[in-house]
This record gives sequence, structure tokens and C-alpha cells, in this order.
Amino acid sequence: IAKCGKYIEEEGLTNQCSTLKADFMHLPLDDGSFDAAYTIEASCHAPDRLALFKEVYRILRPGGQFSGYEWCLTDLYDDKNPDHRQIKKGIEEGDALPDILHTSEIVRVLKEAGFTVCDSEDRALTSDPRKPWYLPIEGKELSSLHGLLCTRPGRMITHFLLTIFEKMGIAPKGSIALSALLIKTADYLVEAGKKGIFTPMFYFRAKKL
Repeated sequence: IAKCGKYIEEEGLTNQCSTLKADFMHLPLDDGSFDAAYTIEASCHAPDRLALFKEVYRILRPGGQFSGYEWCLTDLYDDKNPDHRQIKKGIEEGDALPDILHTSEIVRVLKEAGFTVCDSEDRALTSDPRKPWYLPIEGKELSSLHGLLCTRPGRMITHFLLTIFEKMGIAPKGSIALSALLIKTADYLVEAGKKGIFTPMFYFRAKKL
């Protein structure tokens, strides 16, 4: 927040922009005080999506719009499939998420919060098939340092170094466990993407009439 304020001041935008650190479930803002709101891979962390969307609805003026990208399950997800359930659970645990909702549930909850849903689609289905959303964490993109670190050898080296650093007291206690969790979570995300049962790119645009 402090850095954002600094950038705003440097650009001479203090009369147009400001930052606020708050609980998005209980926004310290007046009713009908904004023309628009957005969320990008953030509202998926809300403990109660309906309560959050109602809070966004409250702060918007009539005619105000709300759009975002959600992490969701798709129509290909089968709750009766134990493999699908394990992948879902792995993503939730590794990314500190509550229950991941289906795309249709997001639309339903938006409507229940009072919004009129203008657009909604899984944009992972219309993105470049040669560059799927999970490519950066799949470990096959070798044109950058980040890509190399995401390969199996790169992850092993990073984990090995963290093990040494934690034992030496350079890295905080728990770094090894966190590294293992993140590596496993990345594998779950890639598998979910390849199976098409999960998307981080469910787009929606809704309006407060």
C-alpha cells in the first residue's frame, strides 16, 4: 500500500487516485460510492462468495459494473471421480482456497447478490492452445530463468538449496515444507488444466441496475 501511494504521488495523481487496505468482506465505504469494481483471482479466496458479492453490490451506484476473473471448476469436473476430487483438494490446500465453485455457481451467486450478469465465459477455452494458462508452471518453457526453475531439475535444485538454507538458519523454519507444498500444487494445477476440469480464467461482467 505504501509503495502504491508513493507511485501515485510521483505521477502527480493524488487528486485522482488513492489506496485503501481493508477486509473486502466488510468494506469501510459508503453505499453507492463507486461506478465500477473488479476482482482478478482474488474473490476465490472469500469465505462466502455471496456475502462478498453483496458487499460489492452495496458500494456500487445504480448502473455500476463489476467484472473479474474467477478460479472455477468446469463442466468436465466430475465429483464422483476420486482423481478429480484429489486434484481439487490439492489446489484448494496449496493455494489457501475455500471450496472451489463451478462456473455456473459464480453466475448464480452474482444474480442472487442482485446483479444482472451481462457476460460470462471461460476464456481458457478461447486462448491460444499453444500457450495454455498452465504453461509457465508446466516446466516446458525454457526461454527464461522462471521457466527453467519450473522444470523438474529446477524445482529439485531450488528445494535442495532451501533445505540447506533452512538448516543453516538462513531461510525461515518451514521453508522446506512450503516448497514441497508449492511443487505439488503446481503439479495439481497443470493436471487440472490438461484435463480441463479447472480454469483460473472464468470471466464475468455484471451490472447493478
